[in-house]
Amino acid sequence: MLLTFEHHDCDGPYRASGPIFVREGAARAPTLRNRLPSILGTRHLSLRAYDADGWMLQARVLEGRDAEAAVQELFGDPRVARIHAHNARYGCFLCAIEREPAEG
Repeated sequence: MLLTFEHHDCDGPYRASGPIFVREGAARAPTLRNRLPSILGTRHLSLRAYDADGWMLQARVLEGRDAEAAVQELFGDPRVARIHAHNARYGCFLCAIEREPAEG
């Protein structure tokens, strides 16, 4: 099924929803911190970095094989709280990558 999913619920201009595919019998995806699911390594991606208030700070369009390095680079900015990955060609939201909480 193709459904609409509100993936960026914030007050401001970047509030967004978009199409996602849901297959029958799908299981909940695992929660990963500071990294992308490995399956995205074969996709053409758009990465969008947001602060804790939902404001976009940076964005990249790249091949999935380069995404892991880009995620680490984006998280090098301490203001980045999360990164959204989208299919760059069709715009479908793929996942959110949350910054690993600081230890202590």
